[in-house]
Amino acid sequence: MSSSIIHVLTVEDQALALEGMRNLVRREHELRLVAACQTRDEALAVFTKEQVDVVLFDLDLYGMREWRTIRRMQELKPAVRIIVISAVQDIDVPRKAFEMTRAFLTKHASNQEIVKAIHDAYSGKDVWPSNLPAPAGDETSSKSKADIDSDESAVPYGLSAGELEVLRLLQDGKSVAEIADMIHLSEWAIRKRTEAIRNKVGLAKLRDLYLWAVKNRPLDNTSESTDSN
Repeated sequence: MSSSIIHVLTVEDQALALEGMRNLVRREHELRLVAACQTRDEALAVFTKEQVDVVLFDLDLYGMREWRTIRRMQELKPAVRIIVISAVQDIDVPRKAFEMTRAFLTKHASNQEIVKAIHDAYSGKDVWPSNLPAPAGDETSSKSKADIDSDESAVPYGLSAGELEVLRLLQDGKSVAEIADMIHLSEWAIRKRTEAIRNKVGLAKLRDLYLWAVKNRPLDNTSESTDSN
């Protein structure tokens, strides 16, 4: 775990749950509570003015799903990690939250799981409950190694479907912000995908990836091969 102080903002409409979050964060020496907010307006005001590293965000505030507030926070400070928390049983809700922020917990998460999630999110890792089916796009969750090897051999550099989608848009000259808007993900999520692509093709900078994608157009041959079959 990180030895630096992690500044945490909690957003929860239920007073008892909010107090529990407040006490949990305060007990941890490596965490610092920025504020404990019960409304979106209060949360946005604090988020804008104060240093925040990780947000614990209850998705359903007073019966309203706060997708727009989460997106607004991402627009204001793309580097801040937001852990979406919800008691919703519909698996589509956790999956949408994960697609937006790469970090989701259920309301039933233990204190230990919450603390670990804060550290993992701050370190740039994905956060997902172990008791839920793996989110869409996690190829290792439902495929064998042989299946994965077969899939990777069918596309350049073993890129995933999500990475291929981003790479095609980079080839068309789209910016990270434009790609995020087009496929309805956060800029942080797009940057994580471009980082994964760069690691696979051996490039250090995003600028290099743009030049490489436009110059080499590595997907063109794949498309032609698919069409010919």
